[in-house]
Amino acid sequence: SQTNSTKFAMETARFGEDNIQNANIIKNYPPVINGSNVFMAKINRTSVHRFTVKDDDNFTVGVINGVPLGASLSGNKGNYRFTWTSKRIENISLTFYATDSLNASSLLSVQVQQCAC
Repeated sequence: SQTNSTKFAMETARFGEDNIQNANIIKNYPPVINGSNVFMAKINRTSVHRFTVKDDDNFTVGVINGVPLGASLSGNKGNYRFTWTSKRIENISLTFYATDSLNASSLLSVQVQQCAC
């Protein structure tokens, strides 16, 4: 059908685009993070915690509140590695996140256990 109102036609088109975008958001699932919820860190030794992330969309991975001093997070294509050389026993918790392009997120909370062994 046709309309002589360009404004009405543009609003109708935008409404259809909004509906498609909303449908994509509704059917979207957050990324899935798999990994141990315990991380053993040895003082003055490099310790590694591995985890995976799966999603049908592009996603970003990080650590809430950032990584502690002497730590790094690396990885791609779903395989991630948190590496840390702890210099002293300290009270620390880690929460990894994965967020997709539609802002759906998942968390992996990890209990850090340190020892001077």
